[in-house]
Amino acid sequence: MEQNLTAKMEMLMTALDQVRKYKEIVASMADFAVITALSIATALAFLMLAKFGVLFGWFNPWDGIAGLLALLTVIVLVGGVVFAGFWVNRRVRHVKVGQWKPTLEEGAPGAIKLLQELNWENIFKDIRRAKMGFTIYGLTRVFISWLIIAVVLNFAAGFLSSIVHVAEINLTLTMDLLSVVIAVFINRKDLQKRYEQVGNLDALLWELRWFDNEFRRADFET
Repeated sequence: MEQNLTAKMEMLMTALDQVRKYKEIVASMADFAVITALSIATALAFLMLAKFGVLFGWFNPWDGIAGLLALLTVIVLVGGVVFAGFWVNRRVRHVKVGQWKPTLEEGAPGAIKLLQELNWENIFKDIRRAKMGFTIYGLTRVFISWLIIAVVLNFAAGFLSSIVHVAEINLTLTMDLLSVVIAVFINRKDLQKRYEQVGNLDALLWELRWFDNEFRRADFET
């Protein structure tokens, strides 16, 4: 009985540590958005400069300047997204976990002590918040991937239209649709992973509600 209680409490506290990490993802979304927005704005500035430079004859598409601006557009976009992701992961890695282990080493009395210290209402709120943030973060990754691919393909479409005289608007629509397909394809494993983790959070929420009901009825004495 004591070993069973300790084992279940270890599973519970380990899951709650994971929720803390998910919470940190939510908290870091503001940083992610600012870094990504700055990289997008800078990349768009390079892209518009390249387009207007070709359009108004400041330079021709083949003198290297337009190509350099296109390369800078991709570098800034990719670099900004990579740095934003690194920043989020860095914050998540610094979340303190496992601080409950010394208490749980006491056995059943330690497990009961941990249970008594849990704020169930806050835990339920944290899980709901973590679910929302984890989903938003996954969708944001897909959006950023689409944006990077769309910029690259549309820039290529602009040069292609000037060579083969195809209507640029038709190429733009085609490239936008193609970029959506590519973005979803390259993120398919990440989307599946996040879908499963959101499902795990749902299961944890139900388990915690069960724990809450059970231990409210029980009269534990240490």
